[in-house]
Amino acid sequence: MEETNISGKDFSDNRLWVTYLAQGGTLRERRGLSQNQMDTIYRVGFGYYSTKNYKESLVIFKYLSLLDHRNHSYLLGLGVTLKEIQQYDEAMAVLDCAIHIDETDPRSYICMALCMIELNNLTDADIFLLKAEAMAKKSTKWIREFHQIKKLKTFTKND
Repeated sequence: MEETNISGKDFSDNRLWVTYLAQGGTLRERRGLSQNQMDTIYRVGFGYYSTKNYKESLVIFKYLSLLDHRNHSYLLGLGVTLKEIQQYDEAMAVLDCAIHIDETDPRSYICMALCMIELNNLTDADIFLLKAEAMAKKSTKWIREFHQIKKLKTFTKND
């Protein structure tokens, strides 16, 4: 396999490759994929997810997350798909990464809360919902999510 150069660097040395990734480089950049191409792949994955074809959406979102581990939407798509196929621990790990990429989007915390509800851990679910609520309150963009959080919080109350 012939190695390509990025910014004049030869990636045949694995140490250089690891350093490149650690400094924020992505496989997408290395492969020369445009954002338009990535968006097209994302739409396919989202289409599979929307039609409950989780096996197919899992493959697509894993691929996207591998190509660009810095993209919140790809990780969120992977996390919600993992939740749907009841791989809650894996979903939680992926969603935690997504939160660190975009600290303004409450959807990762909502999905984490849903995982905790499925695991019958209502205390932790409520903690995640409180974090999601704090994020959702900061923008009218998240009004739908805010209402979802309110409904879920009535379910998780430990009275």
